[in-house]
This record gives sequence, C-alpha cells and structure tokens, in this order.
Amino acid sequence: MHSVVPKQREMSQKTNENVQRYTQFLQKPQKPIQPYICSTLNDFQEERDFLANNIFPQLNELCNSRGTYFKAVDLSWSELRAPESLPTHLFRQYSCLRSQHLKLCLDHVNSCFPFFICMLGQTYGDFLPDYSHFMTSKVTRLSSLSKVE
Repeated sequence: MHSVVPKQREMSQKTNENVQRYTQFLQKPQKPIQPYICSTLNDFQEERDFLANNIFPQLNELCNSRGTYFKAVDLSWSELRAPESLPTHLFRQYSCLRSQHLKLCLDHVNSCFPFFICMLGQTYGDFLPDYSHFMTSKVTRLSSLSKVE
C-alpha cells in the first residue's frame, strides 16, 4: 500500500506539469497563420471566393482555439492589368508601376513565410510586349562585362 501512494503523487505531479505547460502555451501569443495566395487572377476567382467564404473562416476558428488567427494575404484585388497597347512614353510609367507591384508581392511572400499557397492554371497572366529597346545596355561586347554584370 505504501508503494501506491508515491505512484499516485508522481502521476498527479506529472498531470499538473502537463496542465501548466498547456496553459502557458495557450497564454503565450502565437504567431498568426498568414499564407500568401499566388495565382493568375483570371483562372481562379471562383476558387479564391470559395476559399475566402468557406475554408478560411473554418481555419480561423481552428487557429482561434489554439490562441492565434488565420488570415490569408490575397493581393488579387490589386492586380495590374496591361492595356492592349501602350505608347512608349506611357509604357515606362506602366513598367515602373508593374515593378512596384511585383516588389509588393515579393515583400508579402517574405513576410508570410513559410505559408504560401500557389494555384497553378493554364494561363500566364499579363505579360508585357517586348519594349526592351530602351532597357538594353550600351555594352556591345559581352566579354567586357564583369561576372556581376
């Protein structure tokens, strides 16, 4: 009978330690789950809507029960579409805006790491016509370039 009491005390102590660890885990603010969603806008609007209206709220409830939250980062609303044809003087402005949009997207990819949802479809999205004549280098011989260039 003497050996039963120490075992009960030991089990009770381990249970209390586990409860304390779990309580500390719940009280400690958890990092939010914020996946970046990447796809072409035209292929996946219906799927994005389904995720946003059905799946993501359930994931947020699950995260809330664990002391954090779920909020997908979807920049589809800010998609820049290339006009059919641009005069050269407007193309430079559009290219600048497009590069800023790309930078914004890449910044969000980094801030959302390691959570990333990529939806692949059958289109490439917008692409720019070949206006590389004003972006080309004046270097005529590639051998004169350094390894960095």
